[in-house]
Amino acid sequence: MITKQVLLKKTIVFMLIVCLTSLPFGTIFASKASDIQGTWAEAQITKWMEKGLVSGYPDGDFKPDHSITRAELVVLINKSFGFVKTEEHSFKDVKASDWYYSGLLVANAAGYIQGYSDGSFGPNKKVTRQEFAVIISKLLALSSSDSANKFSDTSASPVWSKGAIGSVYDKGIMSGYSDNTFHPESFATRAEAIVILDRSLTIKNEASIGSLSYDTAGTYGPLTGNEKVSQNVVINSPNVTLRNMTITGNLLLAEGIAEGDVLLKDVTVNGITTVKGGGAHSIHFENARLTSVIVDKKTGTIRIVAIGSTVIEKLQVQSAATIEAANGVSIQTLILNASTNVIGTGTIVHAIINALGITMEQAPRNLEVGKDVPSNVNLTINGILRAASTPTQTPAGVASGSSGSSGGSAPGGSVPTAEPASTETPVTTPTPTPIVSPLPTPMPTFTPEVTPPAPTSSPGPVNNVFGTVTRADGKELFNKGTLYLVKVQNGINIGYETSVIDGKFDVKLHDGDYQITGISDSNSSEWISLYYTFKVSNEQPNSSSLDIVIPKGHEGSVKFQDGTSISNGSLSVSRIDPYLSVNFNARIVEGKFTLYLPDGNYLVNNQINNETQEQISLNYNLKIVNGQIDPSQLAIVIPPKTTGTIARADGSVVSSGTLMVHRTDTPEVQGYFAQVREGEYSLYLPDGNYQADNFFVNNMANRISIDYKFTVINGKTIPNPLAITIPKAYVGSVQNTDGSVIKNGTITVYKTNVDGSQSFFTAVIYQGIFTLFLPEGAYQLFYLSSGLEQIRLNYSFTIANDQSDPNPLNIIVPKKYTGTISSEDGPEVEGWLGVVRTDPEKPTPKYFIKVTKGEFNLYLPEGSYEANTFTDFNQNQTPLSFPITIGKEQTSPISIHIALPQKNITGTLTYSDGSNLADGLFFVNSTESGSAFQLTVSIIDGKFDFYLPDGNYRVMSHLNLTDKISTFIGTNFTVIDGKSNPGPVVIVVPLPEW
Repeated sequence: MITKQVLLKKTIVFMLIVCLTSLPFGTIFASKASDIQGTWAEAQITKWMEKGLVSGYPDGDFKPDHSITRAELVVLINKSFGFVKTEEHSFKDVKASDWYYSGLLVANAAGYIQGYSDGSFGPNKKVTRQEFAVIISKLLALSSSDSANKFSDTSASPVWSKGAIGSVYDKGIMSGYSDNTFHPESFATRAEAIVILDRSLTIKNEASIGSLSYDTAGTYGPLTGNEKVSQNVVINSPNVTLRNMTITGNLLLAEGIAEGDVLLKDVTVNGITTVKGGGAHSIHFENARLTSVIVDKKTGTIRIVAIGSTVIEKLQVQSAATIEAANGVSIQTLILNASTNVIGTGTIVHAIINALGITMEQAPRNLEVGKDVPSNVNLTINGILRAASTPTQTPAGVASGSSGSSGGSAPGGSVPTAEPASTETPVTTPTPTPIVSPLPTPMPTFTPEVTPPAPTSSPGPVNNVFGTVTRADGKELFNKGTLYLVKVQNGINIGYETSVIDGKFDVKLHDGDYQITGISDSNSSEWISLYYTFKVSNEQPNSSSLDIVIPKGHEGSVKFQDGTSISNGSLSVSRIDPYLSVNFNARIVEGKFTLYLPDGNYLVNNQINNETQEQISLNYNLKIVNGQIDPSQLAIVIPPKTTGTIARADGSVVSSGTLMVHRTDTPEVQGYFAQVREGEYSLYLPDGNYQADNFFVNNMANRISIDYKFTVINGKTIPNPLAITIPKAYVGSVQNTDGSVIKNGTITVYKTNVDGSQSFFTAVIYQGIFTLFLPEGAYQLFYLSSGLEQIRLNYSFTIANDQSDPNPLNIIVPKKYTGTISSEDGPEVEGWLGVVRTDPEKPTPKYFIKVTKGEFNLYLPEGSYEANTFTDFNQNQTPLSFPITIGKEQTSPISIHIALPQKNITGTLTYSDGSNLADGLFFVNSTESGSAFQLTVSIIDGKFDFYLPDGNYRVMSHLNLTDKISTFIGTNFTVIDGKSNPGPVVIVVPLPEW
């Protein structure tokens, strides 16, 4: 027999799973930095912290307005975009001992950032907005654009950045200021970096959905006629021929082509064609029509051969190449950003010279010199060395174009080697590998947001805030240090710092709310996280002197079971008190750390190795009361490493990604993650029961929900080794009744397992299409999420013998009707409305509809329904009986308004000694014959109040939500004429035997 306690525990687990499928699983162990609340980038930064992609400084803050360096940026990009391949570098200012060294090797292999002309990388240089635009254009392979001309301060921007500024502006990734400026040379902030990368990943993911890949040599396309391909296309193998196709998306000729050949014959590409693979005899265009082609091979030379009636509107050369255009070929615009040999008698209407080493067999009709190229630069045309700025001979009947304009050259060694934009590569969702930002010396800046207001002026010289810094442990005062503060102003967090001399500080601060976030000792380089808030009104602080007391330090250690430890890293600690969420960090040196924490409850989230960026989840709880720490000895031991594999349903290896795991045998939810490399991963888990439930993979568009359960006993897994197989993918569509598609959102389905538990699976919806990776079973749609709305529908299907039923999965969302709900007992109603179908000839599914601020939306097929329950967010249920009819064009009643009945049952629940039972829930059943009525009611401080219609009832049991302990009650009462008997209902239960 299943007890009420078991049923409720399953319900709680069910709701937790629902919450976790709605958000990245990293939410359960990533704390929100205290200085991002209310900022313009709060949503994006919070999302990245929840995913484990970023964390903050050792003081617990994110410092969104601090500038980001080139080293910090490459580490962040590598992790968020899922780059893992490395390649050696030759930068003279980078050593193997540098914390960012491994990240730079990855960035060098990915090719999205380059060094300076003097052979340096400049890891500690701050990234300007124009440099950031170039990097993003490179990452997304965007086509160059002239949209930067709309800004008043980019007219003289160098050619290596101007096209990229235009491309990121066109994509909505970066924009300008209200005064029509872009500030190309302003430094990008940490907040800007997150927002820009977040937008970039969104565009990358959208470009990847539904891409078609040719990974095997062969000829593809019909022998005659023309096949329309409404997708992005990737060729990643040599000796591939595409024929008689029209590709509406982008085409990527990827690195997998190597030095092999590819032929496009009678192919039209409406999007952007990017050439990253191929060799000296490789890429052939025959009778092709190409909107934009970008040649961008990391190493070596590519030969492009265009024959027949091929037309290329724009050809942009980013890397060394040979371009052969036969008679009859037309290239409208040729942009040469690298050494290029152009041969053949094809027509080149307009050529732009941005590099040295250009050779052309015949002159283009128009020749232009880029702004960053000296006017006296030479090129060879028809064997004759000549100045690029010399007007070309215009053929008869063709109007002359203007000669190239001259411009200043980029200062040597001060501007990165040109990183011009390339085409939008159809790649897919990156692995959100959790990282923590490096720990540089904080330096507040006032760089505005991506679409920022005018810069805030610097504080004045007259100081008005004074204070002292002392230590509770009696250690010597800071004779020289730096105090860090933040203020929220106009939605932007502004960072300040001031010197601490002999334990005293003073600073000029204008009116506003402030937080002191940390202090550093200039002599010892010690960093201490702080959390101290104050307010300045009328230019005066709310206290004449701010006396900061640094809490007592508690030393600890973190080691692996074999006794080894990391030499340089950090520890992330979150305060878990219900009304205060603050994050602290502590540096790890040779396995030792010191925590300076005020009284409270804390969770040590993870350990980060600054050298390798490996992050290990810890889930270590501690408490500080009256300055004393529990446990008294902070000795964190990382559990043994366990390993496993993950593969696709066809047996192929998953190259990289992030596996998310949570523990299933503890009252609190404990989350862990593992980085996947070539199908293998490592986990550090204590003994217990676990479920791997989400996988983020680089080359798939969706987060993949999985359902893999395992156990760890004595450091060994069962099964051993762990071997996860991603189920087969099933594609479906979502559209409205009028045929329009739901463009963006998520879909969540579930199946009920043999043991009664549910497994949930979530997928992204893009342009009305979703892909679910599902094992065999019977499934029910749980909800669709579009924007801020969750839509509950009644849709079921099965997966059997590698096929769905129905096939394909096509979900139709009924017409939306709105309604309202109100209560006489309190503020705006929020919770869930339960609706059942009442048509006798129809099945009786139940819908759960979210109510927000007294409003709800109904998506129901035509039929008769009844709203029969309302459940608030405290799990208080109210029975209802409100009929609703859905017609073709309207509802009955036309205006749907539900008034919750006034609460008529009050009472108390105590032990026999008069003490209250713990806050929680109790359950009420109807005792009427044949009735299945059941109600959940919350109890707080031993009191309850709720509504019931007339009838006979029994209070069945009480559940302590903290300890998950169920207590049987069995008290009967009746409701007659809307009043309870007895009234109030007084329930007394015996004291527990323990």
